[in-house]
Amino acid sequence: MFAMLYPDLNVDSFKASSGWLHKFSLRHGIKSKALHGESLSADLSCIGDFQSELHSKIESEGYTLNQIFNADETGLWWRLMPSKSLVHSGEKRGANFKKAKERVTLLGCANATGTCKLPLAFIHVSKKPRCFKNMDMTKLPVNYFSQKKAWMTAAIFEEWFHNFFVPYVKKFCSDTGIEYKMLLLVDNAPAHPSTDCLQSTDGKVTTMFLPANTTSVIQPMDQGILEPLKNRYKKRLLQHLIIENESSSLTIPEVLKQITIKDVVYWSAQAWDEASSSSLASGWKKLLQCETVSQQSVSDSVTAEVVASDEHREVSADVSELKSFLTT
Repeated sequence: MFAMLYPDLNVDSFKASSGWLHKFSLRHGIKSKALHGESLSADLSCIGDFQSELHSKIESEGYTLNQIFNADETGLWWRLMPSKSLVHSGEKRGANFKKAKERVTLLGCANATGTCKLPLAFIHVSKKPRCFKNMDMTKLPVNYFSQKKAWMTAAIFEEWFHNFFVPYVKKFCSDTGIEYKMLLLVDNAPAHPSTDCLQSTDGKVTTMFLPANTTSVIQPMDQGILEPLKNRYKKRLLQHLIIENESSSLTIPEVLKQITIKDVVYWSAQAWDEASSSSLASGWKKLLQCETVSQQSVSDSVTAEVVASDEHREVSADVSELKSFLTT
């Protein structure tokens, strides 16, 4: 390759040193980055059409941003330790623990203004772990489900939709004076039933699927909402390990073994509670940037005092703020 690019040098081969490669990268602004996410697999061609279809539905049905929700799942390896850390320059390698494989599935759901945030749906392998003995599972800060592999299934999602989502948003509308009609956006994962199954008996709550292979680009919950949730959980996990390790004779692996699914439930719920309404709303910008929703649709959703879940915090929505959100 070198001989083809530089035939005048009469050199058959070229071997670059590490220093040459480093300086070459600096000169041309080349950086090494870890590859993550699924954006390269996304089908970008259908995003514009879907955004137009969504906004047409919003305008024709008269939905406000308070009435549009998104729900998505994420996996949480609740005992997994970080793979990176700071070590002394004299250490040749950083030791780590055996990778933990205990996993739960979390389902987050909130509306486009971030003023209505449902409790997490929490899926674990055990129907009622021993740590919950003599406890009322309905009083947990999450909606608890069980599945033998801790995966989301069509049956669990349908149960969550009818028994938790519909009653919760109906009460949200009653408390805030918003018209009771809701649109839930979900991806087309195999674990999600058809839209015929995801519709309330009164027809006031309906579902719309996002296009296939686009969720990594436009699904609100994937735009900096669920990942920070897991980071906040991991922060609580590490704080617990440090405190217990320093206050007792237990080693880090011993403290890890003592963590129960009850701890995971409450730490996850606390991490979800810390998600602000502004961060939840910012996740919708990529989905709603194609067009602006009609002023009438926006005006219907403002001036209401919204009671946030469980904490009864009043949040006033302003017309100018919502219009600015849609046009940014």
